[in-house]
Amino acid sequence: MSGVLVRAQYLLSMDSPPVENGGLFFVDGQVLAAGRFNDLLDLPCDEQIDLGEGVLFPGLINLHCHLNLTGIPADRQKPPGFAAWARQMVDVIGEWSDTDAASAIQSGLRQLLRNSGCTTVLDHRPMGVNLHPRDGGASPLPRVLSSMEFGGVLAGVPTEYLFEECRSRCEAFPLDGGKGSLNPQSWLSPHAPYSVSPVLLQQLFTSRFSAAMPVRYSIHVSESADEQEYFSRSSGAMWEWLQGGAAISPVTPQAATPLGHLIACGLPPQQSLLVHANFLSERELSWVRERGCALVHCPRSHHFFGHGTNPVRTWEKLGIQWGIGTDSLATVCGAPADGSTQLELSLLEEARVLQRQVPSLSPSRILYRLTAGAAAAMGLRGNIGVLAGRAVADFNFMPFDAGFRPSPDRAAEDLAEVILAAAPGAFRTFIAGVEVTD
Repeated sequence: MSGVLVRAQYLLSMDSPPVENGGLFFVDGQVLAAGRFNDLLDLPCDEQIDLGEGVLFPGLINLHCHLNLTGIPADRQKPPGFAAWARQMVDVIGEWSDTDAASAIQSGLRQLLRNSGCTTVLDHRPMGVNLHPRDGGASPLPRVLSSMEFGGVLAGVPTEYLFEECRSRCEAFPLDGGKGSLNPQSWLSPHAPYSVSPVLLQQLFTSRFSAAMPVRYSIHVSESADEQEYFSRSSGAMWEWLQGGAAISPVTPQAATPLGHLIACGLPPQQSLLVHANFLSERELSWVRERGCALVHCPRSHHFFGHGTNPVRTWEKLGIQWGIGTDSLATVCGAPADGSTQLELSLLEEARVLQRQVPSLSPSRILYRLTAGAAAAMGLRGNIGVLAGRAVADFNFMPFDAGFRPSPDRAAEDLAEVILAAAPGAFRTFIAGVEVTD
């Protein structure tokens, strides 16, 4: 057995305290040892790489993204409210071709790689955009876990058809991802409580599609005040839109809140990412924690819609699993009118917005939510987001500016702070041990 031994001034594994003169040993894209470089010198390696003065840390994980929306025009006007925005998106997406979607997906992946050293993306891909679920894995782009997204309410797509599409998707999912691959999972994304038939949700949540791997769900829930009003009062802008003729088979609320509606439909424990979750009550948050579900926060989307108090502070207080996503460029404030600055996908920019919204969150805590915490939320603890054990060798290296050195008594915070403040292109990024810096 032989492999590659990498050295850096600091190793931040997210599995233990920072290590000075750190080393990482991997074989065929999989980490076998991490720690002090001198302690790893006896391991059989074909190659040694000295990255120099800087910090080696895990690749970042994007828990929620709509890559096909990367090409949304920068001059698009922000609509007055969430329901109006949703109506606009239905019109925009309806005009896109497969070529448009493929180009947007590739562009989004390159932005995430260049701007934030993102190595794994959970992409919510509309049914019918038939690119391979790992189409980023074989090229110099982040890994892609593709979660098939569907609704059906607007177009009146039969429940039986959607259910069979989900079954086919899960049963056909490849188990062998090759060198440095992730543990196999199949992801489904029933879009939201207001856009998917309750009957279909009940069928999905009570079915076993494949005994070979877990099927996990990622669902938008309690994203907006319009959605809350749809379920609590059977009124409001979203109710008027969907019940007023836009939806061929509009959803009848099964409970007074979106999450209550999902629970009434049998939402399974420990199998779900609940995305946005801006308006969950403390009672509902306790349910999330007790059932082992995880939440996903998209800071720039939250700011775009003006959803009010950031919920992350409460999530942290209650000990809930959560991570960070970029959502899409359709939920980021538009570029300047002169077009001088083009907004792009960036997990680091999401992190910086979150820091401004919740200043009590330390840099190291935010970095954890972008790495090991995100992996745990996905059910991939120890497989990605860390540099230890038998994790995949997905990592970044950030060289230090001249004169920078972390304080010995707060090295983890200083290292996380400089990582989160990094400019686009600051990292060298490796996926399965192979450098993929764009």
